[in-house]
Amino acid sequence: MVVRARVTPFFNNPGGEQITVNISSHDCDHHHPERDVLVKLSADTSSITVGSIITFTVQVFNNSRGILTNAFLFNPTPTGTVVPNSVTVNGFPQPGASPVTGISLGTIPVQVNFVSVTYQFRVVSVPSPAEIIGQATLTGTLLFSRGRQVAISVLSNVATIPFPGACIPLQATNNGIIAREGEGVKSFIKIANPSRSPLLFKLLSHPKHGCMKLLIDGRYAYKPNRGFSGEDIFTVLVVDPVCHFTAIARVIVQVKKKRCHHHKYSSSSSPHSHSHYDSHYDSHSHPHSHSHSYSHPHPTHTLILVSVPTAIPKVVLNPVVVHVPRSNPFLHRKRSLAIHATPNPSILESTAIYQMPC
Repeated sequence: MVVRARVTPFFNNPGGEQITVNISSHDCDHHHPERDVLVKLSADTSSITVGSIITFTVQVFNNSRGILTNAFLFNPTPTGTVVPNSVTVNGFPQPGASPVTGISLGTIPVQVNFVSVTYQFRVVSVPSPAEIIGQATLTGTLLFSRGRQVAISVLSNVATIPFPGACIPLQATNNGIIAREGEGVKSFIKIANPSRSPLLFKLLSHPKHGCMKLLIDGRYAYKPNRGFSGEDIFTVLVVDPVCHFTAIARVIVQVKKKRCHHHKYSSSSSPHSHSHYDSHYDSHSHPHSHSHSYSHPHPTHTLILVSVPTAIPKVVLNPVVVHVPRSNPFLHRKRSLAIHATPNPSILESTAIYQMPC
């Protein structure tokens, strides 16, 4: 826009006549042209900790009356390292570009609404204070009418990202486990890690009564020595390489001794069914029963069926003893035996006791 004005100059004008001067509005841009170039910075702060990736987005607005040429965008690493090949301009990848050395934006005409730039940083250490601060800088040259050029350098807003994972010392927790005699167990080192840093694990002392294997991520496998039961202990050093904290985890293993169990299986659905097995039900209780010391080509297990009449709850009838070969594959696989029988109408409850020798 051109404004025509008639002015009376005070210098070199002895006659006082008026002079017509043409003033263009473009000539007013030379005072602060960078005010019409805006740079807005934002960051994805959904989850920030050591090892996280922060995505920054920059929008460049050219509201001036000049054309922005040779535009470059800079952003120093805010407590992190640049993720390779993460730069895009208006959605198009820019291989090899880096905000540290400068992202070339070329020429930004006046008619363009804005230019969008994205790039990523990976957090490699804990900041102090516990926040990440990012700010971008845009440089370039504005070209106005009549060939006038103005170099600019525009700062974006400051993006402050709170860092919840500040350095907090590691805290060892209960690492007690239970193992069975002669059987292996798998577990992992438990430790409180408020900083959420990646941890390293190193075995300090080996167990005295077993063997174990420790992985670098804290998982381990332990197996007690044959015949051992009792308490076994080993220790693990836990290292936080980011915050430089260490802790010692003490693992206490309780090795339980195997026991011989008597399994009971009730053939009655009544919750009040009872079974009574007395020591006098031995090999002399039945003419066809055999003791465990008897030499037999097929060792047997003893199955005792006890029936309790409803009318006489305290009287136990003579048990029926059934011999089942020890080599029975069903028993070897299931370690149990189901009995199906039609009870006497006067008997409401019947219980089968299967005695499994150790």
